[in-house]
Amino acid sequence: MLRRKRTRMNQVRFNLDRKDSKTPVTIYLIFRYQYKGENVKIQLSTQERILPKFFDTKKGRVKTNLQYSKSDY
Repeated sequence: MLRRKRTRMNQVRFNLDRKDSKTPVTIYLIFRYQYKGENVKIQLSTQERILPKFFDTKKGRVKTNLQYSKSDY
């Protein structure tokens, strides 16, 4: 039985511009796919900014946090 290698293709992810910043940074949407055998990466700005301490990099999402509000930055 052959096992397929798990890839990040055809998945939407969210990344921060800089993970170690003390000021709000931009959240980017990342989408990877294959086109005619070539790997293609699309990176779009969401134009949303957040402090890195409120972002879960493992899940690629904003942390659930009652302290966070737009006034925090």
